Amino acid sequence: MPRFRELLYSQPLPGHCLLPDGREQACIARRLSPLGAELALQARARAGDPVTCRLDRVGLLHGHVTDPSERGFTVVFALTDARRERLAARIAWLSACADGRVEQRAAPRIVPVHPEVALEFEDGFPIEGRILDLSPSGAAIALDGRLRPLVGQKVKVGKRYAEVVRILEGDREGGMAVRFRLPFSPETFNPSIVL
Repeated sequence: MPRFRELLYSQPLPGHCLLPDGREQACIARRLSPLGAELALQARARAGDPVTCRLDRVGLLHGHVTDPSERGFTVVFALTDARRERLAARIAWLSACADGRVEQRAAPRIVPVHPEVALEFEDGFPIEGRILDLSPSGAAIALDGRLRPLVGQKVKVGKRYAEVVRILEGDREGGMAVRFRLPFSPETFNPSIVL
């Protein structure tokens, strides 16, 4: 685990923390590593308390409280080796994006073997779409021309949560571009992917 100590993401990362008493509290991860995170939140917790964190662009992480303070606490993650490796890859990716070393639009784009996808908007309205192209962080999707989604609208693309970031015009009338809440990892991103 010594190599994990060197990997640190120190940009503010919003999320939520489920506390032992069942309350869910908004939080900000000020420092994140594959071993744990320093969380800023208003709720109090005691050392040893179990907590579950859901951090934007990272996902769900279980652990226990260490070093409680007036401004929050540190959580040490209880992860399998495989999950810790995935978290390390995600932290490296977040750091590269923050440093400008990765341009998301430069990510490879593919057309999946199975381009048809079920979509469900936040109002529960289900429709079918067709993936025009897919990148690790988002997709361009053709829709039935009768539907005009709104930029900022939340949508479930297959099993992945996303947000509409652009309406596609011209020959893609009725289409939309979405950004996934969590990008695909390089290990799972390939043309045979099924959303």
